[in-house]
Amino acid sequence: MKVIGTALPSTTDAISYYRGLGPLMTMAKNQNIMVHNLTAFNWASLRQLSCLFMQRPYSNNHVDIFNECKYNNIPVWLDYDDLLMDMPTANPNWIAYQKSSIKQNIEMLVRNADVITVSTPYLGQQLLKWNENVVVLPNGIDVDAFPYRTADCGERAKTFYWRGSHTHHKDVWTYADQIISAAEEHADWKFHFMADNLWFLTDRMKHEQTFIVDALPIEKYFAHLWRVKPSACFVPLHDHPFNRSKSNIAYLEAIFSGAMAIAPDWEEWRHPGCLLYNDNKSFREAFDVIARGQVDVRKMTNDAWVYICDNFALNKINVKRRQVFERLIM
Repeated sequence: MKVIGTALPSTTDAISYYRGLGPLMTMAKNQNIMVHNLTAFNWASLRQLSCLFMQRPYSNNHVDIFNECKYNNIPVWLDYDDLLMDMPTANPNWIAYQKSSIKQNIEMLVRNADVITVSTPYLGQQLLKWNENVVVLPNGIDVDAFPYRTADCGERAKTFYWRGSHTHHKDVWTYADQIISAAEEHADWKFHFMADNLWFLTDRMKHEQTFIVDALPIEKYFAHLWRVKPSACFVPLHDHPFNRSKSNIAYLEAIFSGAMAIAPDWEEWRHPGCLLYNDNKSFREAFDVIARGQVDVRKMTNDAWVYICDNFALNKINVKRRQVFERLIM
């Protein structure tokens, strides 16, 4: 029996769902693998492990855990889904990650890890300068977990939606005037905001046109999206290396829900079911394309769902994840 130990920021957040316990436990099923989320890191707890999986490590405590593994000859597998070393100043977490000690910790961890998996090619390129053992593992969606997601997404509601957190305020602010303009021109369309109020938008929009939903547990979030039947998810991102490194989870979730994605014209988003923008003008025009029926959203997203099942299904991504694990413990 092979045992993967984990050191995670959270066991149940979206990051763990997509890149931590979610894919690892799915991979472990019927594969003679066990996954243990550790709370203590010493010789007694580490000796049972085939390797330790660390997600987004950066702190002094993470360095201590890493070193303890090395003392005990335990291979270490790091996983990153964000470019933590180059965070925009508008990000609320910038003040923590910009510290030289934190950057030194991340560099030390990456340089000495046995393998590093990342979510995007752009992010991988940033880490290759420190370690050649970088493997791109795209985020996948567990298509088997949603029996209610039918092949035909059905008729679409006149709804645009955004999902995110306060870390995206500058992203949304950069395109705020275009979003307000789209809401004014298409007054019969609703705007659904998930997990953040975005007051600088919603205070300027008609109350009856906006819907704000609190953050939901991930399984309820997916069910909610499916019930809303949106036509499009808008993904405003300002151009910064941190955002260029981001994965296309918003796209995967949009197509799951039967919605198209309005997304930047960057490598990570060039997939069926995306309306791509290059600037504020083309971002604004994408709302018109959807609202005026200039694209068949239902057909586009039905076709895109087939594409996702072929290319971004978790069980297919996990074939490569299993290969990473097997090479690590050889």
